[in-house]
Amino acid sequence: MTTVAPSGQASATVAGGQPLLAVRGLVAGYGPVTVLRGVDLDVGEGEVVAVLGPNGAGKTTLLRALSGGCRASGWATFAGRDLLGLAPDRVARLGIAHVPEGRGTFAELSVRDNLRIGAWRRRDRQQVVRDIDELLDRFPRLRERLDQPAGSLSGGEQQMLAIARGLVSAPRLLLLDEPSLGLSPRLTAELFQLLGELVRGRGVTALVVEQNARLALELADRGYVLEAGRVALAGRADELARDERVRKAYLGV
Repeated sequence: MTTVAPSGQASATVAGGQPLLAVRGLVAGYGPVTVLRGVDLDVGEGEVVAVLGPNGAGKTTLLRALSGGCRASGWATFAGRDLLGLAPDRVARLGIAHVPEGRGTFAELSVRDNLRIGAWRRRDRQQVVRDIDELLDRFPRLRERLDQPAGSLSGGEQQMLAIARGLVSAPRLLLLDEPSLGLSPRLTAELFQLLGELVRGRGVTALVVEQNARLALELADRGYVLEAGRVALAGRADELARDERVRKAYLGV
């Protein structure tokens, strides 16, 4: 069942032994402002883990701390290697792709060039071409707009491009920050269905920050709830979906 330690930290078991990503006592923030206050979190190889919580809880800061985007201390390892303190490009070279909140596409570059940039660290160029072609099959609207500037795409199309660009890097871990941000309910449901197929089909490990708790828990194996910069709850996704506190605060039931 969902477990909460006496300190307020939460724990959740990773099946199969050592986690791919292990975080202990993570403290992070910006300048003098501390946002995360001692977060413990694990992500096992091949898992999808959701991070829920209210605005200001520290969800985006968590992903930025792991990808080298903000001040961070504590302890974090990825595939047994120390992660904190690395520059973003070194984090990417380890096989971590971060799809940030607000999409982060290169607006003046074409869809094609955005996808090529996603593969900057890869050397298997023929496989990159095949991977891009496969992703364009899954995102046919991107194929139709391949030579258009990314900034001319709709919000939903830009989100698709950001996710495809992250996947074309062949990541071992995908960090997704609010993939449904600004999308209609129909587009959000469509995107999450496709995201689930892509992540499961490719065996990609993913840590997903998402305001739509229902869809996030349907996608995920396990989840964490952040509140005021700390882990308040953690457990299997189906357990969290049944938890009365989660249902009232995040599922509207």
